[in-house]
Amino acid sequence: RFLQVKIVLSATGAAAPLLSGYRIYYLTDNLKPEIGALRVQRPDERKPVADTTPPRKYLHVSWDAADANGDRLNYALSLRPLKGGEWLPLRSDLREKWLYLDCELFADGQYQLQLQADDALDNPPSWARTASRVSAPFIIDSTAPQLAEFAAEGNGVRFRAEDQASAVVLAQYSFDGKNWVPVFPVDQVGDSRVESYRVELKNPKNSRTLLLRLRDELGND
Repeated sequence: RFLQVKIVLSATGAAAPLLSGYRIYYLTDNLKPEIGALRVQRPDERKPVADTTPPRKYLHVSWDAADANGDRLNYALSLRPLKGGEWLPLRSDLREKWLYLDCELFADGQYQLQLQADDALDNPPSWARTASRVSAPFIIDSTAPQLAEFAAEGNGVRFRAEDQASAVVLAQYSFDGKNWVPVFPVDQVGDSRVESYRVELKNPKNSRTLLLRLRDELGND
């Protein structure tokens, strides 16, 4: 783009025309905001923001965004199940580029987030521009794995662990709540929502109670 100016001066009489300067007023196009990465991270992947208190079970949502005109941006977040449905508004007045998503407010399952960014803070409604981005699917899981089909078997026990949303990654047993002993699933790898276990037990003297602990990949136990 360029601007070319032609000025023609004329005068009557002996006085010569004089141009001391000129000004050009213009309005730039308002460009749409740009949204970069939209991240959904577990607490073990990202520490809480300094001087904040996150919910008991949460996911850390953060994003990158910028405006080529230097306008301030306002953000809005919505959530919906991966299987589809209406977007549920979460927040519409965000100025920061992060949010704690309280997992205990939603049913376990797979979800997506939609982020919208607009520059209406620095532009009239007719000029404001909006951009949006949808996250990759992620899991909300605030429920511990369930114990099923527990039974004594010879000198040990067998049982199954089930989780509705994420993989069962840890099983342990203890006598009377003392030392916790890890247990591998039958297939040797804890990577599924349903895992089967068989454990040979060596009961210490005077032990009365067998305890089991199950944990999923989101840390629920």
